Amino acid sequence: MEKKRQGWESFRTTAVRMERSGVGALAPGEIPAFAAQYREVAADLARARTYQVDPRVITYLERVVTAGHNALYRARGKGRTPLPHYILRDFPAAVVESWQYVLLAFLLFVIPAAVGYRMIRDRPALAEEIVSPVMVARAEEAAENQVEGRGYAQASKEDRPVAAALIMSNNINVSFGTFVGGLTGGLLTAWLLFVNG
Repeated sequence: MEKKRQGWESFRTTAVRMERSGVGALAPGEIPAFAAQYREVAADLARARTYQVDPRVITYLERVVTAGHNALYRARGKGRTPLPHYILRDFPAAVVESWQYVLLAFLLFVIPAAVGYRMIRDRPALAEEIVSPVMVARAEEAAENQVEGRGYAQASKEDRPVAAALIMSNNINVSFGTFVGGLTGGLLTAWLLFVNG
């Protein structure tokens, strides 16, 4: 019994160390041995309950088995990153790390936008050929509002929710399309960036 007790205590000490430091506290070769010890201690607990040994022994074994279970099965790794840390450090670091892709996406959007702006500014009649009728109508309406001294946000209260819903649904559709476009090797993503530019 004394030999068993020493084995249990040794197992408990290792399990507590693993709970604090994670599975990395063990060498790779020690992990299978620890799992085998866990099964053995759990079997000892089952036998102790079956043969109704001293309740103090059962209580001790329950604690040992619980420590082993936590060490083996509890989710490990870092806790969740706080949102400010993610926004201020992790996300900018990911953008910097992927700067080539970010730059390519930026250029795919900005260059067509600059070229389109220049073309329509020089030849306004082109707008009806390359821009949808809805966009042309909105641009003409915006020009009329500007002449009357009304800004974009000064639309009537009835029209604001409709306009907001249209803008949001369009942005969501474009975002979803560019994200899913990765399945096409990025071709759909590139096309959507180009067209929206």
